[in-house]
Amino acid sequence: RDVERSRGLGDVYKRQPTQRSSAVTDVISTKLIVRKHPTTSNALMVDTILVNRGPASTSFPELQLRFSDINNQTVASRTFKPAEYLAGELSAGASLASQQPVHIALEIVDPGPQAVNYQLQLMP
Repeated sequence: RDVERSRGLGDVYKRQPTQRSSAVTDVISTKLIVRKHPTTSNALMVDTILVNRGPASTSFPELQLRFSDINNQTVASRTFKPAEYLAGELSAGASLASQQPVHIALEIVDPGPQAVNYQLQLMP
């Protein structure tokens, strides 16, 4: 039942919070690793783990991967939608469960030797 009787309010009812959150601020990325692809030249493997620190499941965020040069100027950038980075059981409209780590692996074209820095930003 999604309503409960409030103490001291007689017959006034209040709604319980839903069991699904949409706060991308609850989701963090940990253990970001970028390395050469083991079998494909001119390609990189990007691995990270997403964790929802919130109390309820939430939507998977978009992932913005950015490479920059020594002066912090963007060399390459791409935003991945959940449908692009999720596979198998997680692909069709899945939710990121609370406190459940999910490994994400991306294969991308190497942006070149000038790309000396990288960062991953989670987007709503």
